[in-house]
Amino acid sequence: MNYHYPAYPTPQASTNFINCVLDFDSKLYIGDAQAFQNYQNYDVKAIISFSTEQNFQANSDADQMVLQVNDRPQCDISGYFEKTNKFINKHMDENHNVLVHCVAGKSRSATIVLAYLMFSQDWTLQEALIYLKSVRPLVCPNPGFIRQLLKYEEKLFGKVRSNLTHEITPYFNVQKADTIIPEGPAVGRNYLSDQNAYSRRSSFVSPPSQLMGHQRSYQQLQYGWRYY
Repeated sequence: MNYHYPAYPTPQASTNFINCVLDFDSKLYIGDAQAFQNYQNYDVKAIISFSTEQNFQANSDADQMVLQVNDRPQCDISGYFEKTNKFINKHMDENHNVLVHCVAGKSRSATIVLAYLMFSQDWTLQEALIYLKSVRPLVCPNPGFIRQLLKYEEKLFGKVRSNLTHEITPYFNVQKADTIIPEGPAVGRNYLSDQNAYSRRSSFVSPPSQLMGHQRSYQQLQYGWRYY
């Protein structure tokens, strides 16, 4: 069986500010502040924004979720995972393109997208990071967010299956229980956690399995991963 992911019928413009992560009937994008300024060019109908540094205000043509979380290791971002997963699911199921962005498109937005990949595709953090970095190489969640994603992995799978290395994240040592995370100002949660049950997406794809120790060979094409 052949797996094509992402599958682009036509070449996509290469940019530094926005990248396509999932390409089903709808698309999931990750990007920075410039991506937000250009979201209408990508037919985006739903946006998750981090606006502690800048005031991002979408037009009425897009459903926007605004999160007040600084990019600091001590900040709690994991409490938003269920809320953001449900938001992304809802709009992608309605064939709406979704953009997740922060100022740099590197840490906070990446953390939300990683949590969604882990949830929707049944990927470990290791698998999700390898894939997301193949799409957007500058992705680098801060060490506190990496630790929170590892705890999320444990919640999803009952244990941590990832084996993080320096090639995957410079903060791979946070997987050790005795690692101290640098201090930083924390932002308290100011939301009500959504306790409603929601299902995972029915569309699944394979991660870069060659990097996960599997036997399938691969070829990285111009527009994504192809497996044989």
